[in-house]
Amino acid sequence: MNKVAMEIRRFSLGNLLVVGLLLIVNISYASGTQWWLTSMGQITEGKYIFESKSQTEYFAFGLMGRGDRWALSVNIPYIYQKNGAFTQFSEIVIPADEVDQNNNGGMHGGNHNQDPIEDEVIIIEETITPKPENGIGDIYLFVNFKILGKNRSPSGIYLNSQVKIPVASFEKGLGSGEFDYGLSASFKKSINTFSLFSDIGFLVLGDPDDFKYKDPLTWGIGLGKSFNKAKFNTMVYYQQYTKIIEEYDPPRQLSFGANYRINSRMFVSIGWQKGLSETTPDNGLSGGIQWAIN
Repeated sequence: MNKVAMEIRRFSLGNLLVVGLLLIVNISYASGTQWWLTSMGQITEGKYIFESKSQTEYFAFGLMGRGDRWALSVNIPYIYQKNGAFTQFSEIVIPADEVDQNNNGGMHGGNHNQDPIEDEVIIIEETITPKPENGIGDIYLFVNFKILGKNRSPSGIYLNSQVKIPVASFEKGLGSGEFDYGLSASFKKSINTFSLFSDIGFLVLGDPDDFKYKDPLTWGIGLGKSFNKAKFNTMVYYQQYTKIIEEYDPPRQLSFGANYRINSRMFVSIGWQKGLSETTPDNGLSGGIQWAIN
């Protein structure tokens, strides 16, 4: 497939996902909608394929709307990065001075269900340089829709999409300057106080001038447990990609999370991520707050 055909395919898919997002937004006004403000901070560090450790910190602020069968959110991160000399896509690393234009890389982000808990993987694209840089990151839109399952029940099958709008500074190395799109399906089943969830999907990545990226397939599986009448929830989640760089292992990561419902209008969450390959951080720690505004 030549470059023009690839651009047409990406443009068409991007338009389809954006139209779907706008359609769901319009539908939301026809029924009751609950809106939430969200905030999250995360710090990750790892040696990746290098001799010394690198560190990335970011804070994300967003807005999430939920209806009976759909949810959408927009997230805007603020990034601070230091140490190292490589390009990082979410938790995937590409050496900036060692990989030629024929090598590939990727990224992933997702949205597993409509619960107002920390179950979204926020995607951050950044290039880490020896000089610390900071600034606004790219904007991310997430949408999911329950295609099978009862209203007000967490169990069901969901269709999820995501779009990255490139607004981050390319000169500072905070973004690629390209649009990215993703589509996935997820399943969740609740049995008493336990929940089982899984997802499978793919990503279409915009190629900057210096690199060409392979569009990866992704999948994940997780288990959750609630306590004290669902006031406190815990989860463990394993996530993997297909191989996206010939020279390196595909990204693999294990995540642990906990959520506490302070009241019906506020949730707090914490999480820990453990990288299982050379293209994921060794460790990551995150925390967030979500509160209803209507």
